[in-house]
Amino acid sequence: MKKLLGSIAVLALAMPLGAQAADLPAAAPAYKAPVMAPTPAYNWTGFYLGASIGGEWEKIDGNFTAFPGSWENSNSRGMWDGHIGAQYQWSSLVVGIEGDYVGLFNHNSTGVTCGPPTCFFPGSTVSANLVDHIWTIGGKLGWAFGPWMAYASGGYANTKVDQFLFNPNGSLNESSRTSHDGAYVGGGIDWQVWSTPGGALVAGVEYRHYWFQDVTATAITAGGFTGDQWTIKPHADTIEAKLSWLFNWGGPVVARY
Repeated sequence: MKKLLGSIAVLALAMPLGAQAADLPAAAPAYKAPVMAPTPAYNWTGFYLGASIGGEWEKIDGNFTAFPGSWENSNSRGMWDGHIGAQYQWSSLVVGIEGDYVGLFNHNSTGVTCGPPTCFFPGSTVSANLVDHIWTIGGKLGWAFGPWMAYASGGYANTKVDQFLFNPNGSLNESSRTSHDGAYVGGGIDWQVWSTPGGALVAGVEYRHYWFQDVTATAITAGGFTGDQWTIKPHADTIEAKLSWLFNWGGPVVARY
């Protein structure tokens, strides 16, 4: 009898406590920090080709071998470019090689009027310009940060120069065409406008400075005879807006945290 009464008393005490526990709010789940999905890095490894358009500024220095003095022709005009290249990315470092054909518009150059001692006849005019192209092959060294890449470039370049000497009455006296080996240095920045697993549309801007070797040429007169000797040294600068398609090699690299 005593055991029965004790059990009833314990049960009576437990029922209100259980009810109070049921009224308590459920314990909040433990907080977990959100898992950040890795951000895919832009892939700069691949083969690319494209075209560009911009402006070109040139300066051509010259002098006769037999006469003292010198002259300088300057010209500015539009240019276009077709380029092809390949590059490889290690982490943020990008190394590549590129070949370009730079086409030049408007071949005419303003002549420089000269007289003794530079030119034998007073009122003669000397005119020179790069013919119609510059072609190059060189390397590039870049640093990629997301969809952007800044780079330096440089390498071999070649061009041709037309040189003319006009008489005071405007008739052609003599002329020459010379080929000049040289080099270029420059730099630019590229931006992946639109990226897919297989490739990317890349827009960019690039500046280059070209310098070419001195060449001494023997001019040919208007009648086809041997004329004067003169030395020609060209320089040029270009700035261009570029558009290329990059064909990726492999998938994009995944950024690490």
